[in-house]
Amino acid sequence: MRKFSVLTLLFIFTYTVNAQFSDLADLASGKLETFTAIKDVDDQVYGYIGIYMLEKVDDKNMRFEYVVLDKNLNKVASGEYLNPYYKKVERNTFVSKKVGDEILLSSLYYSYTLRYVTFTTHRILNVKTNKIGDAFHLEGKEDFVFADYNGPSNKLNKQLKDIHKFEFPVPFGKGFLLMEGQKKNARKVHIQRSLGAFTFDAKKLWEHPIAVDDEKLDFGIADINKDRIILKMEEPFGNKEIFLKVLNADTGEQLFKYTVEKRGDDFSHTFIVEQDDDRITIIGMFSPYKTTGYDYRKSAGVFRIELDKQGNELSNKRLFWPQMSAFIEIDKKGKVEKGYRLIPKELFVFKDGTAAVLTEKMKEASVLALQPGVRSTDFVLLKFDSAFELSGIETIKKDKSKYYAGDYLFSQYVKDRTGVAFFYQDYQKDDATKDRNWILGIVTMIDGKYMHESIPMTSEDFAIFPYVAKEGHILLREINKDDDYDQIRIERLNY
Repeated sequence: MRKFSVLTLLFIFTYTVNAQFSDLADLASGKLETFTAIKDVDDQVYGYIGIYMLEKVDDKNMRFEYVVLDKNLNKVASGEYLNPYYKKVERNTFVSKKVGDEILLSSLYYSYTLRYVTFTTHRILNVKTNKIGDAFHLEGKEDFVFADYNGPSNKLNKQLKDIHKFEFPVPFGKGFLLMEGQKKNARKVHIQRSLGAFTFDAKKLWEHPIAVDDEKLDFGIADINKDRIILKMEEPFGNKEIFLKVLNADTGEQLFKYTVEKRGDDFSHTFIVEQDDDRITIIGMFSPYKTTGYDYRKSAGVFRIELDKQGNELSNKRLFWPQMSAFIEIDKKGKVEKGYRLIPKELFVFKDGTAAVLTEKMKEASVLALQPGVRSTDFVLLKFDSAFELSGIETIKKDKSKYYAGDYLFSQYVKDRTGVAFFYQDYQKDDATKDRNWILGIVTMIDGKYMHESIPMTSEDFAIFPYVAKEGHILLREINKDDDYDQIRIERLNY
């Protein structure tokens, strides 16, 4: 028999009509370790993968089984593989997007005591041939090359001191990118050396070095499409600068650089980048400039910058909070009622040039009153027209969360990017019984039209965990306290 608690649903990682069903226990015989969605390079859900731990083979190896389902929960691939086992070292599995027929499975090894990523290995799974390759990693302090991986001895912790880097694989249309990360100290990692593009047969397509003058820069991949790879570059100390470096996806050559902020500017920013064939959109929030970056406590408003594919500015617009007073009561530092602030959770850019910013009301509790650290309440969806003028707001009511600001779960664009569906959780109190249970909130906005519904996630008998699914659907993983298996099912959204 299984018991459920509030904490069960705080760690969610990732109306039934013609629903597809499957039992996770029937798919493999081991203990389910990982279950997650697989997306393709166009960010559409291809299916799901479950990784089961079967047995400890010997002192050095564990046996695992993988099971791949398509987006309709049909089984398309399964098999077994061995992974090294290390004492006092934990391991997590990361599943990349699907490129062609291939998926990259990465094992991230963590020090048992220090809790940071110390080592990574990768293996390639072909879902069409149902073949899984041997593990490999990046080797060499100067050269960006592959090496087969046989695994160090069980005394891994001592050898980790000599490993100065690890890799983050990111799929793109021709294979995958590897960002080589270099350890700075025991708990922080600077990604600062190089970016390489590889095919799935380990052929290097190109390498983009980080110039000597940029050695202190952190960089990450902001967005990818078939033509361009956009890197967000940031100098964390001193003469702070944040800029975008846009690369040709075929050659790795720099197309242009665009500076978002530099030392001495008026504002600091937090933002995302989205692009289509002809336009790049930078959208987010801003605050008065500080070398330490955007400060939500002094948030001044929202902004949008549009670039053409050569990097020329098409528009650059800021909206300060007082300019939105016709729709919402908010002061110049982003405070709404009772001291709550609007904290960005997700930003959406639609096909017709309109946009939306999903925020959550959040405030820090009083330390003197010995209250919990943060409190959060309603979501506020800010809607903008194609000229980036505020066209309206929607408030999604939910009960107050007293310990964290993390009720937002995930989202997906729908209807050819003319709309969006997003999902959240709410620990809701029943007005009649006064009992609390988790509910799943589902919000859709298509062509500016808004709809909201909810379904129960917990009761005395069951708990439901939501996952992203094919467009217009959601996958629900249900755990019943009287059963020893989990059931997954896909249900259609009501829009």
